Amino acid sequence: MYSSTQIGHIAQIRHLAADLHLDCDLSIVKNLSQHMNKLHLVGGCRPTSENSVGKMSAVEEEELKEFLKASAAKVLYFSEIKSYCDKIKAAM
Repeated sequence: MYSSTQIGHIAQIRHLAADLHLDCDLSIVKNLSQHMNKLHLVGGCRPTSENSVGKMSAVEEEELKEFLKASAAKVLYFSEIKSYCDKIKAAM
C-alpha cells in the first residue's frame, strides 16, 4: 500500500478494511486504532533525521505506555523487530 501522506495511508487502510496493520510509528497506530481491531506496533518510534537510531524520549515512552494500557485488547507491542520476527516464525 502506498500513499504520500499519513491521512491518505489511514484512508486506504479503512477503505480496504484490513484485518491487521503492522507499523513502527505510534502516531499511525493511534489513528488506526479507532478503525481497526488488530494492530502490531514494533518499536513505537520511527527513526527521524534527529533521532537516527529510533530511541524514544521520556515523553514518548510515557505516551506509549498510556496508549498500550488503554488499547491492550487490540494492540500488540514488540520492543524490537527481532522479537516480532521470532513470534511470527513460532506461529508458522
